[in-house]
Amino acid sequence: MAEANEPIPETVSALLESAKQLYEDERGHGEALDGRLGQLTAFAGLLLTLIAPLGANQLGRGHGTTFDVAYVAAVVLFAATALLAISGGFRRRTVEIQGEKFTMTGWRRTGIKDAVLKEYSGALTGSPTVEMKRQIIADLIASYTDVRELNGLKFRLVRQVSLGLFAALLAVAAQALILVF
Repeated sequence: MAEANEPIPETVSALLESAKQLYEDERGHGEALDGRLGQLTAFAGLLLTLIAPLGANQLGRGHGTTFDVAYVAAVVLFAATALLAISGGFRRRTVEIQGEKFTMTGWRRTGIKDAVLKEYSGALTGSPTVEMKRQIIADLIASYTDVRELNGLKFRLVRQVSLGLFAALLAVAAQALILVF
């Protein structure tokens, strides 16, 4: 049996596979959030282009102030929601990698310093397999942490955009009710 300080090759291999799976799962979650945000952005833009001219044709036709307010609210909410959805690509965030802080813009993912990446074709090629796998595990966990934080930001943005669309659709429903009655 190996001493407590000596890594067990089979355990290191199992941990490496587990770290890879965690990272891939989190990246997949991020890609799903990207897709959802893209769909919501397109939906807000489409409804804005449909509702703005159609509702504008009804302004001043005796539907009352409530209709006018609902129209303006719907257009403003659709436009604001679409802008909010794309704003994530311009936001700044601070990422800490091995004790150093980096400022990132947008959805850019990081988690491994460039110096460490260079080791993959340099120093790590001469390292014992177990040590190399341990380094890869550490790098994957750093990347996982960054991607998980980024996914949290994306989820909050998707939720905000969804709420904005819901409010805009309520304003459109109010317009429709006014037109029907």
